[in-house]
Amino acid sequence: MFLGLGENGQHGIYQWSDGLLELIVNTDTEIPGEIVDFSNLGFLSFDNGAISFSSSGPTGQDAIYTDLGGALVEMISVSDTLDGKQLSWVGISRQGLSEETIVFGARFSDGSEGIYMALLVPEPSTGAVLAAGLLVVGLARRLP
Repeated sequence: MFLGLGENGQHGIYQWSDGLLELIVNTDTEIPGEIVDFSNLGFLSFDNGAISFSSSGPTGQDAIYTDLGGALVEMISVSDTLDGKQLSWVGISRQGLSEETIVFGARFSDGSEGIYMALLVPEPSTGAVLAAGLLVVGLARRLP
């Protein structure tokens, strides 16, 4: 998988599959749960066929998305609160996804920052899916 530039300047996440270039998501893809398309694709992390990436929409939908549980879903966004604080930025590195774990950075409206870890949460009735509300399993490191 890789982040590339497609026709007409659109950014996209692509993969080679059976000798063919396959589009995973691009700036013409509708943001899950929204009626607008992605306007920017940031860092991409992938592991065992799953992806996570940072992105934004045209009206500030800065978030991290993943298909770790199957379908592409928003994992966390700046409209969420974490540790009781309002988020102002979220991001993922190229090494942020590993097996069932996603590690991401967060900045809060009060200026504090942290590094967090989210896990794939098994749900009894549906098997393994990423919990919609994001299970934060711990603060790995608090930045000053």
